[in-house]
Amino acid sequence: RGEANGRALTRVPLIGGSTEALADIAEALAQSGPTDREWTLAAAPRDVSLLARITPLPGRPPRAIVALRDRSAEVAAERNLRQTMLHDTLTGLPNRLLFGEEVELAVERATARGHDVAVLLLNIDRFKAVNDSFGHIAGDELLISVARRLLPHVGP
Repeated sequence: RGEANGRALTRVPLIGGSTEALADIAEALAQSGPTDREWTLAAAPRDVSLLARITPLPGRPPRAIVALRDRSAEVAAERNLRQTMLHDTLTGLPNRLLFGEEVELAVERATARGHDVAVLLLNIDRFKAVNDSFGHIAGDELLISVARRLLPHVGP
């Protein structure tokens, strides 16, 4: 909203602190032909997408037409969706999908380093009896209680 209008990219608050993006922008400016690029900048508290059309001019500094787009809502929605997809809604523990991904990743890392992997599977004995005797709410409370104890000891 005018924050960047007429300013050098290094003077735009959202870009000035992003050295990785600035280096990439400088590289794009150094190219000989026109180029279109997009960068995603994480500049707390906002996630911003920077789109630039960079045009070199003979004997003059290159010019860039830049558009900034606040992607904070999109990024937050993506994070929430990922959390929902990969974690049990009741307990917050990783679900089977994330468990499978994490085991695969652990095996790949261990194989590359010549290490072993161990997987611990837990079962709550007589859980069905808790549900049948005390109801699903009591069963859910038991799962939540166990999850609270496990969460500090598991990965994402």
